[in-house]
Amino acid sequence: MAKRRKRRRQLDMAVATIHRRYGLRALVKGKPASATRVPHISTGFPGLDNALGTGGLPKGKICELVGPATSGKTTLALKFLSRAQAAGGQVAYVDQALYFDPDYAHRCGLDLSRLLVGTSHDLREALAMVEALVHSGGLAALVFDALDFLWTDGEAAHLLAATLNRLPLALSRSDTVLLVLHESPTSNLPAGDGPALSALAHHAAVRLLVVRERWIHSRKDIRGYEARVGIQKNRLGPAGRTVLLKIEFNGTVRGDGL
Repeated sequence: MAKRRKRRRQLDMAVATIHRRYGLRALVKGKPASATRVPHISTGFPGLDNALGTGGLPKGKICELVGPATSGKTTLALKFLSRAQAAGGQVAYVDQALYFDPDYAHRCGLDLSRLLVGTSHDLREALAMVEALVHSGGLAALVFDALDFLWTDGEAAHLLAATLNRLPLALSRSDTVLLVLHESPTSNLPAGDGPALSALAHHAAVRLLVVRERWIHSRKDIRGYEARVGIQKNRLGPAGRTVLLKIEFNGTVRGDGL
């Protein structure tokens, strides 16, 4: 009997540790989170939402969006923030890469008066912004647009990894979606190569790889492009699916019927 009670206490301690670190939905009785309705925010692309199996990106989680330059990942991130706004949420964009274009963001449907934009040339400052905004509990969604050197510079990579390791509990409590953008020169970036990518590979609930397929022409003008999005990782739904998205420029940026 004493041995059984000891094992029960050890199990309770393990469960409590998991809940503290990853949130209450990470370990539940009866049904896994993937078998129940997952709280989410739409990506703004119904085809991608359906492929994810959850209706969008899961709330309270770290998600990753990676792809080469001009692939469409910034457009996907901005459309995602616009859907979070449309659902009544406050959103933010920490632009460590200094790529943010307010005019293009507006054309993607964002209300700039309700968007917080953080810019910094200093990585510590940018990560401090991310951490402070997450811990505030007031955001529905936060995009962190990261510079490439984070994945190759040892000190920077360790700094980012340490920040990511501290965020899961705060994200779970606030239901904030943290979407990390970073660039891959190819479509085959390994997950887990270096401390920063290892931290992302460990904590990310969803990993999307986007690659531009082709430009869409109207006579001699470019009116949009097609992007292929591969779901490389999905803890709460099916992985391995690929979706072809059509993104068109016509005053506003339209995609997949929106």
